[in-house]
Amino acid sequence: MSRDVIARIIQDLDSSQGWYISAVLLAGQISCWLKLKKSEQQSESLSCVNLKTAFQTLIESSSESSQSPIIEKVFQDDRISKLPEPLGTQLIESLIEADQRGLLNYSEIPKALAEQLNHCQDDQRPWVLPDEVARLMLSLLERPKGSSLYCPFSQSVTLLAAAGARQTTLEFCDSNLLASISLLLGDNTYTQSFTDPLKQPAYVEPGALQRFDYSACCTPTKQRYRVNDLNDLYGRFPEQPLYGDVIHIRHLMSQTLKRSAVVVSSAMLQRTKGKEKAFKYWLLENGFVRAIIKLPSCCIPGYRNTASLLVLDRQEKNDKVILFDASKAYFHQSGKNGLQVLRNADAIVEALCNNSAEKASKDSPNKITVSVAEIIENDTNLDISRYRQTNNQKASGGRQTLPLFEVAELIRAQALPQSSGSPARHFLEAAPADITLSGEVMHPDKALAVSSQSLPRALSQKLKAGDIVLTIKGNTGKVGLVPSICGDNWVAGQAFQIIRLRPDSPIKDSRILFQYLTSEAGQHYLNSIRSGTSVAFLQTRDIQQMPIPMMTSEEQSLALQSWQEIKKIHAEIALLREKIDQQHNALWISD
Repeated sequence: MSRDVIARIIQDLDSSQGWYISAVLLAGQISCWLKLKKSEQQSESLSCVNLKTAFQTLIESSSESSQSPIIEKVFQDDRISKLPEPLGTQLIESLIEADQRGLLNYSEIPKALAEQLNHCQDDQRPWVLPDEVARLMLSLLERPKGSSLYCPFSQSVTLLAAAGARQTTLEFCDSNLLASISLLLGDNTYTQSFTDPLKQPAYVEPGALQRFDYSACCTPTKQRYRVNDLNDLYGRFPEQPLYGDVIHIRHLMSQTLKRSAVVVSSAMLQRTKGKEKAFKYWLLENGFVRAIIKLPSCCIPGYRNTASLLVLDRQEKNDKVILFDASKAYFHQSGKNGLQVLRNADAIVEALCNNSAEKASKDSPNKITVSVAEIIENDTNLDISRYRQTNNQKASGGRQTLPLFEVAELIRAQALPQSSGSPARHFLEAAPADITLSGEVMHPDKALAVSSQSLPRALSQKLKAGDIVLTIKGNTGKVGLVPSICGDNWVAGQAFQIIRLRPDSPIKDSRILFQYLTSEAGQHYLNSIRSGTSVAFLQTRDIQQMPIPMMTSEEQSLALQSWQEIKKIHAEIALLREKIDQQHNALWISD
């Protein structure tokens, strides 16, 4: 009921306005004030005029209370002054009336506020872990009664309500007002410390960190740390990683005895270099990685399309890792402003937490089990798409295959600097935008004047008729075929990998290889090896290993006939497009 009431009060507000976030948070502050006043059995009027005074009075009167730190965090944040006065008055009156009519269940209000802010377009808004993801994480822990749970970082506050009245410990120090409001309105028993879990961990024992049975958290996004600045006295951070995920996970594991569930970015899972690779190798070699669940895109606000759940287990050594793809349509529904809402999480729990070892290890359309050895062979890449294609026969319809590097030479194009002085030579640089709908590379528009110093590089990536160009950065997987009319001065741009058939290649014509690369099977493989989050890219070593199906001479002849038919169809389409344009413009011919 309370969620619907809050939604009705807030739904008519314009979420594009700069004051919208303050309006939602003010609704939370007023709800906290109403709850505390009711517990004190005091009646006091509230208005825009006296709200600041009322909040300050509450802070002072609770200075000796055990809730004093959280009360201060909630009410010292000035939100009323950021709203138009009529709107502030409307919010106060609506909430007081709802409370008087018994429509407010305080413990349900944080979920309603989180739904409004999590689905807000403003990237500066405070956000917390969505309730449905929090419940999934706790289910994956399989936590028995009487066990302790540790949840650091403010975005994890939703886990408190999902955990119920069980031994839960929270630790965060940032100014996430939504998290503080959620704590004050909740009715669960918990232990809270407003300290920085990385720099000043609060839960310690003589000579060591306190360790809890289980842990779960949603970590801050896009964080990077200098290990030396963290002043770690407990030996938690032996390396200096690029991403903050490693620091977060290291801390979580240092305070956990059994199992952990943590939200991580795809960038960390995919990274196959540096300290991230070494850290994942350590996790895998020690058998700590139990499962990874790829979540629907845009289901956690701060992560947008990059979130996965990492389940770690110290209780037994895992020589296999369960990879579950929950990004498919069955597992999400549309929310507001492009955010997705996780659904059917029980199917994930059933697949990962079944007591039968035989059933738990059985693969399904959404789940695969991969050995630790195979993941290490793949440079510790933990992205599920890397392992969706379990063997080359599946990718190639049962044909014999050869890796691409045995069929063709691969040439990585690089950036060619423009000459500021007298150029040695002029070139035309092909880009992905130069690939037509039919797949052929048309005459490039970009002219380059290359100096003699850069000439060897330019010549090494000069295009020849029959070359194939594969887009490896940005719009990855886009494939182009260089036509016979290719000029002597065409070069590939840095977004391309040039694929040139070897003289002794079993594939006799590049048009055949081009058709496979653009087919559903070829594109599926290229999608499976895609890395990167903000900018997608394909790594050369993955492209080199792409399985290419072998064809008989007769099959290759049929493929070339098919190519000629496809060209005719594209020519007909181009003619029809031209006719459409003529028809559109026939009545609007200007003198």
